[in-house]
Amino acid sequence: MIFSLLGSVILILVGNSSLTTLSFDTEIVSFVYGGKQSDIYFKKAHNNKTLIIKAKKSFDPSNLLVVTRRRKYAFDLKYSKKPDGFLDIKHGVINRSYKLILDKKRFKVFEGNTSLRILGKGITVNNQKINGKAYASKGARLFINKKEVRL
Repeated sequence: MIFSLLGSVILILVGNSSLTTLSFDTEIVSFVYGGKQSDIYFKKAHNNKTLIIKAKKSFDPSNLLVVTRRRKYAFDLKYSKKPDGFLDIKHGVINRSYKLILDKKRFKVFEGNTSLRILGKGITVNNQKINGKAYASKGARLFINKKEVRL
C-alpha cells in the first residue's frame, strides 16, 4: 500500500512481462501519460477505480497524472524487467507522531501512519536537496543520495 502525500511524485516500474495495476479509493476521472501512447497500454477497470498498465515495448522514463473524484496523483513511470504488480494507492498526510526506523551516519528515517520523515543535512531525498527535514510517501520507493533505501 502506498500513501501518497500531496505534491509527491511516486516512481512506478512498468514492464511488458506482467501487468501493473494502480487501485484507488474513488473513481478515476481521467489520466494523462507524458510519453508516447504507442509505448504503453492503459485500461480502466473495477468500476473505474483501477488503472491497468503494461508496456508494449521498452520506453524512455515518463510521467503519468491520474485524476480521481477526490485527488490528483503524480507518478514517474520507468521501464523495468521486474515491474511492480498490484499497488493500492491511498491518500496520505504528514503525520505528527513518528518512530525511528533507520539511523545512518548522514540521515535518519522516521515512520508515521501514512508518511515518512527524513532528517539530514546536505542530502538528496527523491531528487530534492534538503538541509534539515523532508517528508515522503509511505510505501513508495525512497531514494536518498540517488540510492534506493529499503525499509
